[in-house]
Amino acid sequence: MTSSQSLYLFTTSQNPLPGRYPRPAKPTLIVPPLIHRSLHQALDQSPPSLSISSKKDITIPHIDHLRKHDIPSAPERDDVEITLKIHLVGPANPTEQAGWVKEALVLIQTALGIGGADTLLIGFKGVDYKGKKTVEGESVSADYSVESDVEDHIVEFWTQLISWLKEEQEVKVKTLGTMYLPLGVLKRLKTLEGEQKDGLGKVQVNSLDTPDCHHLPKDFTGWAKENGVQLWAGGGGEGSGMSPIRTVFT
Repeated sequence: MTSSQSLYLFTTSQNPLPGRYPRPAKPTLIVPPLIHRSLHQALDQSPPSLSISSKKDITIPHIDHLRKHDIPSAPERDDVEITLKIHLVGPANPTEQAGWVKEALVLIQTALGIGGADTLLIGFKGVDYKGKKTVEGESVSADYSVESDVEDHIVEFWTQLISWLKEEQEVKVKTLGTMYLPLGVLKRLKTLEGEQKDGLGKVQVNSLDTPDCHHLPKDFTGWAKENGVQLWAGGGGEGSGMSPIRTVFT
């Protein structure tokens, strides 16, 4: 994200555009569905909703248009919780990706005028555990796994992120969580908690792209309950890749 000139795109909808045409065999540009809808909503306006900083950084939509509702400051928002989801999809090493998260949190703080997030969820490219339908009376194993190098990458990233959060004074995160992680990776992240005396970096949530927790194996849900990890069922189909469905939207 960091370069001589940056482009910041905020998704402003939870619903992707419906597909209209078959996706070409060799597309020249792949845009995630939620980003595509947000681009249309911002740029189809008259005048288009965007802002350009003194450094020539472009933000879409305009920061002033992001705040659809007045968000009270932290001491005044006891009944309002802010959850941020960040998908890491670009190729980079764990340190660089931790830097992306830092930059995103600072940008959100500036755009929304908040001091941090109640819950921060991190997703990783190519890691998209959806669970499987359990059969009544039959125990189904959580056998989904990721490549060992991807798993090692996630663990190193998590270590880098925790290190930064411990040093950061301005941006606060109350609850730290993940998206779409299978059981094996969650277990490895939980082992890092023993090294954190102050409890910072504890995985408390794993959001899943599944309709409900009945689509999760019993060993997954049982382990999560025993280890204090909340499983959030979503099923929105947003996925962990750059283009989760093979259609063209315009």
